[in-house]
Amino acid sequence: MENVLNFKGGEQIKNIIKIQNTYRIFQFNKKQKELLLSKTLNYKNQPATLIRIHCFNFQSLINKKIRNLLKEIIKIDSLDYYNIDNFLETFDNLNFDHSKIHNNMKKKRIKMYPVSITNKGDSNEMDFYWGEWDLNGNMEGFGIKIFSNGGFYFGTFKKNKMDGIGIYLFPNRGNDFSTMKFIEKEDQFDFQLSRSINYPFIDKFYSKNEFIKCLLNEEKKFYIYIGEFKENNLQGYGQLFQNNKDYYLGEFYANETTRQYI
Repeated sequence: MENVLNFKGGEQIKNIIKIQNTYRIFQFNKKQKELLLSKTLNYKNQPATLIRIHCFNFQSLINKKIRNLLKEIIKIDSLDYYNIDNFLETFDNLNFDHSKIHNNMKKKRIKMYPVSITNKGDSNEMDFYWGEWDLNGNMEGFGIKIFSNGGFYFGTFKKNKMDGIGIYLFPNRGNDFSTMKFIEKEDQFDFQLSRSINYPFIDKFYSKNEFIKCLLNEEKKFYIYIGEFKENNLQGYGQLFQNNKDYYLGEFYANETTRQYI
């Protein structure tokens, strides 16, 4: 009987310790989130501030065309479902090395609610992010990002950059250049990719409503890239689709294809 009581007492102590540890972790994460929101961050080599936004508002900023393109790939209307572990299920059929993704990340990370990230010097530079951060205020781990140009990224980050594996949709801006008609047909795919992903201009907006309208513009055409990244570059194995017709499957290096597209 005494042994039974000792066993039960030991289990209770273990449960109490477990609850205390969970509470300490909760309090630590809460404090870290408050610190992130209160300080100025270094983002794209510029000072930037974070403002918390509601999950619903974050979802509403995703371009409808992007929703339609991704609805068969991820749970686009239930993004809160994803975390660093289950998001990798999306890439199971592509044979990526999952352990390489985990080993490349800092161990201490916190998951934040959605935020807007605004460049203090230029309000036209505003991105939106929902995901993990390291303790120094950098995007690190799994996250979802909406870019000020309407682009969308679902994947892993390191030091504020797309790094690891993910899905990236970005506007096709290749046709914006008058030089397109002088490019040989077999080179047009690579030309458009280069001009689109390295687009040098920032759109200017004179009101928040104008910015949101541009963000949600359904006339935009998007590239879809599913694959590996290195410091914001398409790098490693990937699959790139343009307007549901032209596509390339293979290796990328520094945002460029390494062989003739299919």
